[in-house]
Amino acid sequence: MGSGGVNKSVKLKKKYNFFLNTYTDCAFSKCPKCENSTKMKKLPLTIAIKKEMILNLNKTCRFCPFCDLLIARKKEIEDILLEKFGEKFSEEDYFIMGTIEKSNFVEGVTTSNKHFFANVFIFKNVWNFELTRPGWVHE
Repeated sequence: MGSGGVNKSVKLKKKYNFFLNTYTDCAFSKCPKCENSTKMKKLPLTIAIKKEMILNLNKTCRFCPFCDLLIARKKEIEDILLEKFGEKFSEEDYFIMGTIEKSNFVEGVTTSNKHFFANVFIFKNVWNFELTRPGWVHE
């Protein structure tokens, strides 16, 4: 494996469904899929930034154990990236690929670490939800 590449013999493991919450006025205290109450879960998110580096960010997210759905707030992630790198990031600049075991969590690990992807869990699915406002809707 060359520097920055993925070892082809590593089978990527999958964990969680994921939703990046783009709504600044909605925290999703109820799951958008099953409407059960969500819990808070703190875990490292693995983020690819500008195809140059990987950042592990220990982040508190909403979690629905019934749907195995992890919900992260886009605004909070972009604010942390701005603080860490001193520049504004948009969704085209980063990709939240999954999580990593807490026992393997090291903030800012780069892809040059040959064992890195052996410890990453990529998301099973990335979901998108659109809010509909309450009230009458004219057809």
